[in-house]
Amino acid sequence: MDVKPSMVTPAVLRVSRRLTSGLVAAFVAECTVGSSGRWLVVGPLSIRMLLFLGCLLVAIPILWHERRYLARESFLWVVAAFLAALCVSAVWAHHLHNSNAFIAADLTTFSALLLVPTVLALRLTVSEVERLLSILFWGAVALALATLTLHVLAPLGVIDVNALSQWLMRHSLGGLTDVGDGILRIYLRSEVLFIPALLLGVRRLATRNQPQPTHGRLHHLGYLVGSTVLTMGLVLSLTRSLWMGTLTALVVFFVWCARDLAALLRSLGLVLAGLAVLVGLSAAVYGGPALLRASAERLSPRLVVLLPSSDATTPTGTPTPTSPTGTSTTTPTSSTTPTTSGPSTQPGPSPTAAPEPDPEQPDPNADAVQIRSRTLVLTKEKIRERPLTGWGIGYNLDEIRDDGRTEYLYWDLLMKLGAPGLALFLVLYAWTPVRLLTRRASLTGPASSAGVLSASLAGVAVTSYFNPFLNSTLGIVILVLLVAVAAAPPDTGG
Repeated sequence: MDVKPSMVTPAVLRVSRRLTSGLVAAFVAECTVGSSGRWLVVGPLSIRMLLFLGCLLVAIPILWHERRYLARESFLWVVAAFLAALCVSAVWAHHLHNSNAFIAADLTTFSALLLVPTVLALRLTVSEVERLLSILFWGAVALALATLTLHVLAPLGVIDVNALSQWLMRHSLGGLTDVGDGILRIYLRSEVLFIPALLLGVRRLATRNQPQPTHGRLHHLGYLVGSTVLTMGLVLSLTRSLWMGTLTALVVFFVWCARDLAALLRSLGLVLAGLAVLVGLSAAVYGGPALLRASAERLSPRLVVLLPSSDATTPTGTPTPTSPTGTSTTTPTSSTTPTTSGPSTQPGPSPTAAPEPDPEQPDPNADAVQIRSRTLVLTKEKIRERPLTGWGIGYNLDEIRDDGRTEYLYWDLLMKLGAPGLALFLVLYAWTPVRLLTRRASLTGPASSAGVLSASLAGVAVTSYFNPFLNSTLGIVILVLLVAVAAAPPDTGG
């Protein structure tokens, strides 16, 4: 139903804006701690889907009121072009008889892009954006603290690790894997948001003029402790791609804020000193540097597959291609278990489902490495066959898997969308950071927040080479926040 101009009164706009702002904040908080968003399900809808739909519905009055402003926003035309490319690819995929379930899953992963016009229509101030970033920071700290607590308590036998791992799998949150010496690899999909949270903590530690300066030293101490716990959480993930993404994000952030480099390095030094204390605590609990040994083993070059290997062969025991069922987990993921990455309504895996091969999980028989290499070989072959049109979204490498799962995001997008579709995807994520760089000097208020989020996107882009995050809600929420920063009036805060 169209909203008539007479219906959009100032009172309606105020209510719409207040409700939408609250739901956006709740959405950010849920993404930060909720991994795939399926920890709470109401009928066929996950909590994330409910929040997502709620944002879109209550924002209708302000979207209508701001329609002319939105029509002038060039980035929205980029978003529209990419979504149109997805729709065309879906039609092409249906023509090629790709699985309808896999097509729907690939479409669902990008649905959070519809929040971009909503956030733009809100015209958030700098202080409002900073509050959203604070929600992300403290939510990520809470999740990292949970992983640290589990790491400390696991060897004491007070936690049933197997039961907890099954619970995490059942709710599509992540998984636990014993990597030796009693060390658990604690993989939670929302850990990718530790990257912007850590950068935000370092930035606020380095900034003397805090949004609430009356907190003084206690305020700084909170960010120091929080940033230290976040860094430990990244270590405990034992995920190389997250480590690579974090390092990339820090380098980009320091370059972006080169004028404040000395203060930022001092802040990072304090965080690393705190990390050393936590690593020492781990050594005391485990009776030695077990965590350091496990981390060193995760850096083994033999576990990293960057490019296709021509001698890769199909591993023995790979599943025969079958048609997906209604209970299959079809959304591409990268955790230790099948999970749902976007605001999807697909049911999660059953409690007894075996975990999927993890693109970063060491395999003593080298099967995991062989599967990854074989995936790249087959993907490269498919790209050569249809480099422009691709094979359509939802395409599955039936030769080696039957779950429609995405690995190696950019190769996967090139195979499915073709070169034009991949180019649009890259433009989608590069557009706002590039525009910010061209007018960086005028962003007196949110400049550092722009640096945090732009550098975070760069880090997540590196992580996404291995694990698909940029095509999920967890990657898109960073883009949405960056768009909000870019649209915030520069003279309304600091």
